Amino acid sequence: MGAGSALARDARAALLDRRRGPALVAVSMVAHVLNVGIVYALAVGLGIDIRFGDMVALVPPVILVSMLPISFGGWGVREGAMIAALAYAGVPADAALALSVAFGVAILLCALPGALIWFVTGNRLRAVEP
Repeated sequence: MGAGSALARDARAALLDRRRGPALVAVSMVAHVLNVGIVYALAVGLGIDIRFGDMVALVPPVILVSMLPISFGGWGVREGAMIAALAYAGVPADAALALSVAFGVAILLCALPGALIWFVTGNRLRAVEP
């Protein structure tokens, strides 16, 4: 069985688990709402005139595309997708690019503590089997 089918099988089992499935969906929804909120806050901070409802519709596809394993950390892909998506809301390309770079930097800053822990522990920490 390939890695893709194993991943699909495990994801299906987790989501259909009556105890954990709803919690997984809820956590995922919260993560998406927080990402949209972060991008919206950055947009407001950069002086970009856009409605929150537009962000709710346009940011999740940008995040999905940026997660495709075709670039390093989504860089480049996220910027192109953000420029294309925010054009539908009338945001100029230069402003969308600045917003995407700011979001990428925010992601890096949020990951920094975990990266430092991983570096300091020398990758000695191992995942625990459920």
